[in-house]
Amino acid sequence: MKSVTARSLIHVFDRFGDITEVFDSSRQLKHTGVLVRAAHDRSLDQNSERLWKKLESQPIRFEQEIKVPETGKRQGRIASLAVRFCQVQLRVPYRFENRDSLQVYAVYATESDCPEGETA
Repeated sequence: MKSVTARSLIHVFDRFGDITEVFDSSRQLKHTGVLVRAAHDRSLDQNSERLWKKLESQPIRFEQEIKVPETGKRQGRIASLAVRFCQVQLRVPYRFENRDSLQVYAVYATESDCPEGETA
């Protein structure tokens, strides 16, 4: 895994950026990293271990409170997040058959004690 220097460019994507081409392009560029909000429960190995299950099995590394702003559909609140993370090897799709797996750090944040009737 390449290290990020003080002069690196970090590309930030929402779920639409969760495509293999984004990760593959990033690893080919020097001094470039990528942060992507995952949309897919990706396969990690030949035995079909899945990303979400792997992350859910990790210990809680820390807890963080964040402010959830009020919208027309929800009240504002302070949410407590349980944060887990680990390094994983994302299996590449078949169209990338001759490529190495994608080594990334995966972060999984879930809300603890979400109020009844609200979406975590």
